[in-house]
Amino acid sequence: MSELGDDELALIISWVIDQNDRKSFSQVCKQWLNVESQTRLSIRVFEPELLHKFLPRFPNLLTFECSKRITNNHLEIIATTCPKLEFLNLKQQSVESQNLVGFDDISDFDDVGVLSIANGCCKLCKVFFRRRMRVGNVGVISLVKCAQSLGVLDLGRCSLINDSSLEAIGCMNSIRALNLEGCSLITDKGNVLFGGVEFG
Repeated sequence: MSELGDDELALIISWVIDQNDRKSFSQVCKQWLNVESQTRLSIRVFEPELLHKFLPRFPNLLTFECSKRITNNHLEIIATTCPKLEFLNLKQQSVESQNLVGFDDISDFDDVGVLSIANGCCKLCKVFFRRRMRVGNVGVISLVKCAQSLGVLDLGRCSLINDSSLEAIGCMNSIRALNLEGCSLITDKGNVLFGGVEFG
């Protein structure tokens, strides 16, 4: 096994689906750890405060998921470390399923973080920001302009979104699925700008 090169190991691990098995693979030696890191395409993060320690190991990620509170600094780390991202799922947990003790929206990311993502992850195809209450027009407009392949955008319950975002989204030919549920600042004017589509 010591004679196997990185290419051969990468071929072997491409057949390993179970995450526990991948973890065991990465613990064999430094070479195997490096190969596992380089070939990992998706990650779900439960402790975003540790991102700076482990995320640089995974430069080829296509999918990043985190439902926890995550800051602008964390999004900057994602943007600089994972330029190949295609799917960014930061959908916040529902009120019923999260522990709200000590919850403070001000610690969550806002347009500054979204701008980092827009500038660093231009290959995004799907973005979920559902229930991220501090996401506003500046971030969304920048995102849809930079991510030219963006086809799916979930802004449900992002209460700062208004007609300005909808107008920018309407100019994009790539958007095929859009969720604006609970975006109460969107008016009939925005509906007209978008092309007459009705939103619930």
